[in-house]
Amino acid sequence: MLQGLWVDIGSWYDPIPNIILNSWEEVESQAELLQSFEILRFLKVRMKVDSRIEMYVYCDGSSKAYSAVYIRIISHKRDAGKVVTVFVSAKTRVNPIEPVTLPRIELCSALLLAHLSASILETLPIQINGL
Repeated sequence: MLQGLWVDIGSWYDPIPNIILNSWEEVESQAELLQSFEILRFLKVRMKVDSRIEMYVYCDGSSKAYSAVYIRIISHKRDAGKVVTVFVSAKTRVNPIEPVTLPRIELCSALLLAHLSASILETLPIQINGL
């Protein structure tokens, strides 16, 4: 939306086009819903001693390049077969205004994912059994 605004207006003092203004008002009206949105931040709460911890990562490159990481916890002894997924982190980059090929966007997305994964592995105080 902000990138579209940057492209559509001629100068800083020009009025905002109605289509972008309407989109912004819609986003603003839905912002109250985010107050009930909750992400657990302490990962060890769901982990048991006998758990196998695997990190699954994915990335995508399209009109917006993005990547996300989550951890899958598999309990071996007590709750055999129980799988818990925990969201860990995500990172997003907006494509440049100048046209870029899809393969280049996907490559940028993969690089972003590699940096994010390395940062998570460095930061988390737990041992990851599989990547």
